[in-house]
Amino acid sequence: IACAALAAVFTITWLHPIDVVKTRIQITKSDKCNTTYASLIRSIASKEGWTSFYRGITVAWIAEAVYYGLQLGLYEPLKQSLASQPSKAGGLSTKLLAAAVSGSFGAITGNPFVVLRTRMVANQGKRRGMASFANDVLRDEGGLLGFYQGFAAMFLRCIVLSAAKMVTYDTCKTFIQDRFLLEGVALQFWSAFVTGFFITGMVMPLDMIRTRMMLPTENHQRTSLVDCAKGIYHHYGLGGFYRGAYAFWVRIAPKTCLQLILFEHLKESNYF
Repeated sequence: IACAALAAVFTITWLHPIDVVKTRIQITKSDKCNTTYASLIRSIASKEGWTSFYRGITVAWIAEAVYYGLQLGLYEPLKQSLASQPSKAGGLSTKLLAAAVSGSFGAITGNPFVVLRTRMVANQGKRRGMASFANDVLRDEGGLLGFYQGFAAMFLRCIVLSAAKMVTYDTCKTFIQDRFLLEGVALQFWSAFVTGFFITGMVMPLDMIRTRMMLPTENHQRTSLVDCAKGIYHHYGLGGFYRGAYAFWVRIAPKTCLQLILFEHLKESNYF
């Protein structure tokens, strides 16, 4: 778990600016998102300064460490313990179940920090700290339950992401190793690169829904996953679920590569 958490923190440090751009695209309220990535980046830089691309980085470190620490760190032990025999640990059903369980643990513990990160990244006004946003949630949105806004989307996203990520990576790694006889970093890189494509296609709609559900509403009323999905479809069509998809892929592909390669390196080095 410590290896996975450290790998996640290192990776998000480099890729957080892309997450800021993705989130800003997703929260755009116009019926058609005519803003190009280049113009959005220029707008953020000119109006808020270049340091705004690291808004919410502190809570992002915590969110990544908690979520991916559990997702990656628990996957292998769960896979081994869920298999009736050691030889069956490589079975698809065992991998899917282990990934789903590890992802659900990440969702439950990480949701409060993702809510804060989403709001800090979406904030375009005066800079405020994590404590300020936390006080808003506690005061206006039902106390501690307010930190679990968007949990339904977060939970499904984490299970799908975890299953797509860990199962695809595990399967690709075995296939590439047997078929092309690759080892080390080359094997890890290509396995993680292929995994990034699968994640983008499967997770992006839930990512869009989660972002919208975690933002504060005018009357502080919570939105259900179904209502949020209907609203996105009504205003933007099916394409609305893939707002920010390019930024998502640009972020998730190197993130998957860096995170999984560093995770395996730390495990093999016996630092923890």
